[in-house]
Amino acid sequence: MLYLQFVIVYNLLINTEFMKAKNLLLCVTTLIVSTSAMAQTYDYLDRNQIKALINSNGALFGHIFHQNFIPSFEVPKGMGLNSIEMANLWVAGIDEFGNVRGAASTYFQYDEYYFGPVADSYDSEQYKNTYNRVWKVDLSEIQNHLENFSQPGYEMPEAFLHWPAHGNTSNGEAADLAPYYDYNQNGIYDPIEGDCPAISGDQAVYFIFNEALGHHESGGSKMGLEFHGMAYCFNPSIGSTLTQTIFINYKIINRSSQDYTDFYAGMWCDFSLGYNNDDTFGSDSINQMMYVFNSNNTDPLYGAPSPVQGVILLNSEIKAAIPLDCCGPEDSVAFNNLRGLSTSGGEYHYGGVPEGYPTTYYYSGYPELGTGWIARNSYTGDFYGFNVSGIISAGPYNLKSNESLCLDFAFPYARDLPGTHLTAIALLREKATAILRFFDDNEFNCNNGQSGIYHDFVEKKDFNVFPNPSSGIVNVNLTAIGEVEKKISVITSDGRMLKTITTSEDGLELDFPEKGVYIIVVETDAASFNRKLIVL
Repeated sequence: MLYLQFVIVYNLLINTEFMKAKNLLLCVTTLIVSTSAMAQTYDYLDRNQIKALINSNGALFGHIFHQNFIPSFEVPKGMGLNSIEMANLWVAGIDEFGNVRGAASTYFQYDEYYFGPVADSYDSEQYKNTYNRVWKVDLSEIQNHLENFSQPGYEMPEAFLHWPAHGNTSNGEAADLAPYYDYNQNGIYDPIEGDCPAISGDQAVYFIFNEALGHHESGGSKMGLEFHGMAYCFNPSIGSTLTQTIFINYKIINRSSQDYTDFYAGMWCDFSLGYNNDDTFGSDSINQMMYVFNSNNTDPLYGAPSPVQGVILLNSEIKAAIPLDCCGPEDSVAFNNLRGLSTSGGEYHYGGVPEGYPTTYYYSGYPELGTGWIARNSYTGDFYGFNVSGIISAGPYNLKSNESLCLDFAFPYARDLPGTHLTAIALLREKATAILRFFDDNEFNCNNGQSGIYHDFVEKKDFNVFPNPSSGIVNVNLTAIGEVEKKISVITSDGRMLKTITTSEDGLELDFPEKGVYIIVVETDAASFNRKLIVL
């Protein structure tokens, strides 16, 4: 499975064995909860050379700080430059009475989406404290939890303890909310007994929001929808397909008694490729993508050559990819835009001329080749540069009462340092093709995160090292490998062989007098396993 290869190569999360029965313990486990990262109303994906902010109300990549809007899709991380200013999920459909209903938010000037699941009451302190937050989880935390939850001194991440697996049914919340790995298969989330969040990727930020409190930006009627979002990224090496790319999965749940027809959903995105008033829109129906590139080779902030930023719809054929000709997301406007129509409901025509055929893919040509419909002034040859926002959408669907719909997006960034702003577009297309193939080849599951990884962790016939990190004395549990001869090697972080031990026992104790990072390798005639150890 390709995903596990990423885990093996980039995280040293290989060949892991986990204690399966607490009654094997000969000691009492004490629960310690980490408070190093307390709950907050937003958090960042901050791996993979991107720092992207996720809000509890579903708003992406920006937030209000001291009454000022701050864009927060920083790429490359650490440069202080953003390629996206804001993004939000838009939805719209027809109710049983033939009325258009929609939910569409741009910035924070009005409330459209709200933190938490659909409920009877949203005002209690319990509801606010439970849901006005996001949950950030690393895959390494999951592995460590499954290895050590039953060990003395284990420190549980705060997000594990407060993972929103189940809603408060007495408040009208759904019984089952966030996906989790049910270690003991009892149908109840209990991290003390080994259960843990189920995520995709190597790092994820989970969030739950709704639009059931009313629409103060679009002004339309509420739909009774609940949204479960998971933003995630991987830890690939420099130059990998997944470098400088994040993913977002949405589960859209109809909690109302209404059935919706002609239901559309899409990603609205206000691009800000460095300096935001010289950007140019493009679409690519083959790669299911909209993108923005700089109208010239030099951006006032990024410099030269300027980069490109895309948004890919991963799990559904795209209905439309268009720039927006207006900023007002009223119900009817959102419904039109999601269907690839103008604000007033008119069709777009290829080439931007009335005699062109109707299309929902705007500027679908190849700027890097100078062919097809591109945003170029035919007289000067210059590309049109504006402050660009656009939407990429899917549909139509029938979303019946109590049914759900899943949509997946990727946000790839590309820059061709030896080339130009135009060759970067070709690079982005190659990247998009590879991302689509990666997504199709792997088992991404809307209900259970990245399916299979937890079972693979638990079922490996491997060894365990605890405590890890350690102050110097560690126990190596070799029980799962069996009563065979085993060669144990200890290697320093710079590749020096520190010691070698041969044993047939099911465990041993090792002493590390010096602080550092070590690799413990266990070899048998049939297999080889290794584990990273940190000595503090």
